[in-house]
Amino acid sequence: MSLDPLRQTIFDVLCHCFGGLLEHCESFEQAVAKQSWTLVRLAQKCFDPAARKFGSTSKSEDPSEALADLLDLMVNAVEGQRPKNRELVAACDTYCETVMGLPAVPFDLSAPQAVGEELSQAFYSRFGEPGDHLQRPVQLEVESDHRLGLCCRPEKQSGVSPLTFLFAPADFRFSGFLNLPFYFLHEYLSHLHTAPMYADQFRKPHVFQGSFEDGWLIYTAFDLYWERLNEPTFLGHEAIRSEALDHYITVMKQEPKNYLMQRGYNLAKWFHVQVLDRDTEVFRHLSAQLALCPFDHLGAVDLHTEFAHKISRYRRHDDVAGLQRLVLANPTIDGLLASLI
Repeated sequence: MSLDPLRQTIFDVLCHCFGGLLEHCESFEQAVAKQSWTLVRLAQKCFDPAARKFGSTSKSEDPSEALADLLDLMVNAVEGQRPKNRELVAACDTYCETVMGLPAVPFDLSAPQAVGEELSQAFYSRFGEPGDHLQRPVQLEVESDHRLGLCCRPEKQSGVSPLTFLFAPADFRFSGFLNLPFYFLHEYLSHLHTAPMYADQFRKPHVFQGSFEDGWLIYTAFDLYWERLNEPTFLGHEAIRSEALDHYITVMKQEPKNYLMQRGYNLAKWFHVQVLDRDTEVFRHLSAQLALCPFDHLGAVDLHTEFAHKISRYRRHDDVAGLQRLVLANPTIDGLLASLI
């Protein structure tokens, strides 16, 4: 499935302009240095509102015409800042001239998809086990939706797993563009490369959130991705990407409907930082081994939810020492699960 011509044009033009912002990040950040802003903050104040209006009102399927419309909105947003920042206006004019002179080619989602897939494969190969589960075929699709997102319906026995990018024309912002590799990493690490999960029994698993796969493993993916963003040769513009990722996680955790995600994320962080004393190798090994256990492993009804529930008891009673002793006494995942469940 693909977007209709109008929404495809909107998507491609937005990605074209957001990519241009990255290329001009130095001049923009220099212009707003006195305000102690970063490019991400500047986008939130100026460029994201322009992008939202463009996504809501654009009627042109012609890329050149649509690009000109978006750039006009961005320039107006910058010029409307009070007090007026002449250096910022000049940086925006230069940016617009450059971006307008480049063809708005269709954005290739397979590039951030490949980053996410490869990171997940490397994670499970090192801390879990290599195998066919890391080579499951995926069909990348794009659909229009009212809210930006990425979801999948894993086919873990055979067949092709649909992986769907949900494009919301009025909800696609600069930070969302920057976080595309992380979105794909989460889908692969939490859903596509894992053993059968309880939610996989449902035809729309993205509607059923589990605190392990959509909480604990989101923290695992965040910790992994954040580490890579500290490598200056990873994707480029690592500081900007780190800020965008941190903003995304903060916003996601604050939304009331994501309470299971918040619970699982915070539980994993507590386990990593407090129980394991930030031993990242042990945390990743345990998380990978657990994710590769099917939901009915050891006779459980929903192994991963039961695991999170038992760990939560230790956290509620602030029994870090007791859980540390249990983990030390059970070096294998089966041993730990048998002691807990």
